Amino acid sequence: MFKNLTDYNNVLRLIFHLDLDYFYAQCEEVRNPELRNHPLVVCVYSGRNTDSGVVSTSNYKARDLGVKSGMPIKIAKSKLANEDAKFLPVEMSYYSHLSTLAMESVRKIADT
Repeated sequence: MFKNLTDYNNVLRLIFHLDLDYFYAQCEEVRNPELRNHPLVVCVYSGRNTDSGVVSTSNYKARDLGVKSGMPIKIAKSKLANEDAKFLPVEMSYYSHLSTLAMESVRKIADT
């Protein structure tokens, strides 16, 4: 296949697969490290009332208690009723900024 190491080095590529499954929640934990100690749910609120809308994502503490993406906020709140859970609205400008910084870093070292 390759005649020598130089041929191999010419095609060697570094490919990253990033698991950003709870990126928004992790952004919030970066901004406020105290949130790491609590079940954290990032929500897309519909504005009808404080319980209307869906869960965008959650940290692993909330997931371990049954909270899933796409779940109605009302159900997530009921699952976390006995916990000191934090519910935050999505803040796309902040997440977009951190995503841009992360992707710029990755592009410096990964081909794809």
